[in-house]
Amino acid sequence: MTQLPSLKLCKQINNDICKIIEKVSQYIIPSKQMEIELSKISTSILETIKNQLDPLKEKYGYDRIELHGSVAKGTWLPSQIDFDIFIVFKQQVEREKLEALISEAAGYLKVETQKRYSEHPYLRLRFPNGYEADLVPAFDFNGKKYLTATDRTIYHTRYVNDHMTPELRNECRLLKSFLKGINAYGAEIKIGGFSGYSAELLIIKFKSFIETLKFISKNEKISITLTEHKPNWQKLHEKYNTDYILLDPVDPKRNVLAALTPQTYNTTRIASKLFLYKPSLNFFHVTQKTIETPELIKITDRYIYTVTIKPKPETPPDTIWGITKKTQKQLTKKIQENDIQVIYTGTEEDPTGNIYIIIETNQPKTHPYKKIKGPPSSAPPQQISKFIKKHKNNPAGPWIENNRIVTIKKTKEKTIEQLLQENLKQTQTKYKKYIETITIEKTTKTNNPAIIKHIKRKPKWLT
Repeated sequence: MTQLPSLKLCKQINNDICKIIEKVSQYIIPSKQMEIELSKISTSILETIKNQLDPLKEKYGYDRIELHGSVAKGTWLPSQIDFDIFIVFKQQVEREKLEALISEAAGYLKVETQKRYSEHPYLRLRFPNGYEADLVPAFDFNGKKYLTATDRTIYHTRYVNDHMTPELRNECRLLKSFLKGINAYGAEIKIGGFSGYSAELLIIKFKSFIETLKFISKNEKISITLTEHKPNWQKLHEKYNTDYILLDPVDPKRNVLAALTPQTYNTTRIASKLFLYKPSLNFFHVTQKTIETPELIKITDRYIYTVTIKPKPETPPDTIWGITKKTQKQLTKKIQENDIQVIYTGTEEDPTGNIYIIIETNQPKTHPYKKIKGPPSSAPPQQISKFIKKHKNNPAGPWIENNRIVTIKKTKEKTIEQLLQENLKQTQTKYKKYIETITIEKTTKTNNPAIIKHIKRKPKWLT
């Protein structure tokens, strides 16, 4: 293997970085033999699907079936190998026809299938050898227009393959492993992080893992283009309403980092700074696996609450995570409206598919008295007088505070569980199509690793 650019750069910063990169490389960079074997497997899977679906080609009029994703681009990680297989149309097809194709394809394919939905229906395939693939319809209009995000992927594959060298592919593996290790990899709602394509573009731009981390560690904003065109970044940041822009060289009107959240980017910034300062294997997602006995932890002096959402099996991941994030915001707002401090809130998914919203507060119940804000000083006298009359028998006030008239009133004390239960009932009713159950309880003890992670709240790399 040709020496990685990062192994040259690290010598200028800290030799310990070189040692970590060399060690990580043993786990994430595949051997030549492994690459050959995977190439044979991917070819076999692709040809099998083509042959089994051949009777449907004329009926539905698709042009070809081809491989995309990290395997097609040579940036895959040994710990996460799956295949994106596209059924490509050269003409626009109605959604109903795509739905029929996917349903009928499931019957022709001699593997386990699961129908899923994104912008349009697709199939998740599970093969006897343990590999998985997504079989996805896509449209190819020669790059002149894109109906869905999937359509761009055809040209993303070509762009990356045209601009990657073997060394850059391995640099990309380092970056992907790093992002996975700090839980910043994935553009889905659940993560709000960097997509695989964005990681590939960053390596193409900065030519190494080390230079990419140096850029992230130094910059609060991202304003990147890979073309010679120099955009008005101020206008673009206002247009996209984000601090993070990486223009898609395939479709310059698209921001590749649209899904990146401030939380995830700032996590990545801190992790980048710490790795360059004090490198460790803990920053990376490698294939080392240890079997841990679940510990039982007891909580006696903290107020931690766990909302458990059990989605229906057919609910698409982004749908249930969209509901989860929205519910999390609503619950946080409800608590804060009652003058209770939310110390922490986070979300997690366990291997069974249950999703948790973990909330920690500074007190277990609402205060018996609540502050009521009245009209501002700019309000007409009739409105101010009406407020005074309405609250004349309150325990204190009304009084003037800054530019408003305020008072307090006695309220019925509620526990956090009681306070949030009404919101959760509304969520259950509103999203009954996607949710089987949603419950809340005060967490006093648990051995669930998904919950413990948010009780301890310290990533292994944050040392």
